[in-house]
Parts: sequence; C-alpha cells; structure tokens
Amino acid sequence: MSWRRFAPKVTKAEMMLFHALNKAGIPFKTQVYIKTKHRDYLVDFLISPNMVVEVDGKSHDLEIRQMKDALKDQHLTEIGYKVLRFKDPEIKKNINNVLTTIKKLVGEP
Repeated sequence: MSWRRFAPKVTKAEMMLFHALNKAGIPFKTQVYIKTKHRDYLVDFLISPNMVVEVDGKSHDLEIRQMKDALKDQHLTEIGYKVLRFKDPEIKKNINNVLTTIKKLVGEP
C-alpha cells in the first residue's frame, strides 16, 4: 500500500494516520470512491466494510466546506457507512486517541 500515486494531495496528518493504521495492523484502503444514489464520494480512508475516516484540514473550517461535508456524511450514512472525522491538529497531537477511537468502533482490542 503506498501513498506515492496520491502524494500531491496527502497532508502530514493523513500520512501520520496511514502509518499508525499500518503499524496497528488495522486493514484499510485509501482514497476510495464510494457510490451513493446522489453522487460518488472520494473518502480518505475506508476501514472495515462500513467505516469511513476523513481527515479534515483547514479548508474544512470554511462554512461552505462544512455544509458539503455534512451532506457527504449524510449520503454515506444513508447507505450504511459510519463516518468519523478528525481534524489535522487532533491527529498530529494525539494519534493514540484517534487510533483508540477507531479500534473501538471496528471491534479491535
């Protein structure tokens, strides 16, 4: 699994989460398109068959981006996905808590 083909888009927080998930042995896919009845959405991480993890940088602080994120989350939830969002600083400052949250929700010890 490699970020090389996505390198121009990858943030430091996404890289940190990528490596932490690998190290923890949590299976995942990156940069996956998920089709909903409304549109296709690109998600940062697909963990387990029904969990999406999004890493939100500064652009997600904008009101228009928050509205789009809320709609994306709603559409993904409608088709059975659980969506988790973490802000960049949260990942950078406390990756262990982020991993603990993810592990609990996927049933990992």
